[in-house]
Amino acid sequence: MSRLPVVVLTIAASIAVSDIGTAANLGYGWKAGETYTYSVKITAALPDYNEVIHGTAAFSIRTLQAGLASIDWRISVQNQMQTRDGRWILSDDPSRLARWGVGGAWDGSEGQIDSGGRPLKQPSGVPIFLCGDLRQLILAELPAPDQAAWSTDREVIVAPERAAGRGGASGLKASEHIEDKLLNPQGGLLEITRTYDLKSDEKVDGAPAVEINGSGSTLFDPTVGIARSINLKLTLSESIAGAGLDQVPVAINCSLLTGSGGNPSVAPTMSTFSPDSVHHLNSTLSLAPPPPGKYLSDRARAQLIADLASADHSQRLNAADRLAEAPADNHRAEVITALTPLLSDSDVLIRQTASRAVGVWGTADVVPALIKLLEDSDFSVRWSAMDALGTLRDPVAAPALARRLSGPDRFKASHALQEIGAAAAPAVIPLLQNNDWMTRVEVCKILKAIGDQKIISSLEPVTSDFVGAVATAAKEAVLAIRARG
Repeated sequence: MSRLPVVVLTIAASIAVSDIGTAANLGYGWKAGETYTYSVKITAALPDYNEVIHGTAAFSIRTLQAGLASIDWRISVQNQMQTRDGRWILSDDPSRLARWGVGGAWDGSEGQIDSGGRPLKQPSGVPIFLCGDLRQLILAELPAPDQAAWSTDREVIVAPERAAGRGGASGLKASEHIEDKLLNPQGGLLEITRTYDLKSDEKVDGAPAVEINGSGSTLFDPTVGIARSINLKLTLSESIAGAGLDQVPVAINCSLLTGSGGNPSVAPTMSTFSPDSVHHLNSTLSLAPPPPGKYLSDRARAQLIADLASADHSQRLNAADRLAEAPADNHRAEVITALTPLLSDSDVLIRQTASRAVGVWGTADVVPALIKLLEDSDFSVRWSAMDALGTLRDPVAAPALARRLSGPDRFKASHALQEIGAAAAPAVIPLLQNNDWMTRVEVCKILKAIGDQKIISSLEPVTSDFVGAVATAAKEAVLAIRARG
């Protein structure tokens, strides 16, 4: 499987946008030592099922000198097939996305980029040309001051694996055209839209052998200088000699999971703003996030609670995110009452963000709603709910979390169960007999962390498991528990 160089970077934005065409000065801003983690989901709608690449993309800012950032990338994703009703299945069909450099793990490669989005050193690894190399898609070159719309044209090499089977191991030469547009802030968030067009130089029956067209947007929160989400929809078209055109719809979604912090990585500067622009931005963004460890004021909390019920998507999202970053106070019940309806919002990012906030403000009363989210069709929502359940540490959630150990949510569920502690053991012990050996290994790891002397009798038979990895994990669990006494 190819490696996945998906890169998502925080944005510190100095913005003055009261109307399209007014002054705007955007620049990337980084803080040395910061690490940010995003969920990554790439879905190809094939005729009989969906091919799904999902996992996480994390990047760390190693150094920052004179506006030049050195960045380390760490990517971990997996490729799976999913039926239209959301069931994961096995398929013998070859991966379509793998031919475009999508899948696998990628760790430790370093790149450099300046504050304008211009790469001075490209990281190694196979680029993903689905709506462009995602490193350049997310870390796009930013507009000059006073630009509200800009375009980019460049020559690229795409699909090295696809081309390899055709005698072109170095890939296909292609031309890409990108158009970006800066939109007005809405509800404290800034949107940059993108349209994308790629055509290969190689022709088949007079048409480009490969063509990729799509559009989407990146959503930024200027108050904390970070990208909250990246969403793209495109069509991958391949011309096949004598067979016509094969088209596959593909969706790309990235959402922030961790790393936003209550303290912005880089504070926006106001040096290029006119007084009118500053007034417009301040009125749009109204409430600044609290410093780390500082409670929300009564006014700020009341405004966020009101925004949670807004008909405006951006206001609901911004309010949920702000509450997820603020420390809980003695108004938990009021906040949770307002947050709970967002757990069933039609928007994936709002459900995911609301569940993060519930993990901060919630009590045992909200556990049933979080358990329901473990069945959500989007993995980022499920994972966020698992994180919240781990934080709340209510044993009531243990059976539902244990049921997620036999699928793609295994590691997140394991972490939440370990957070719950010894009270989760009765829910996982029966899974020592699960047919899936990877599940048995994970249960042993959980019991190694949370088990007491009473469960050794359940582990000892597993030390002779016919799968060596399971037997080893069981032996390690027994030794760890005995060492704790």
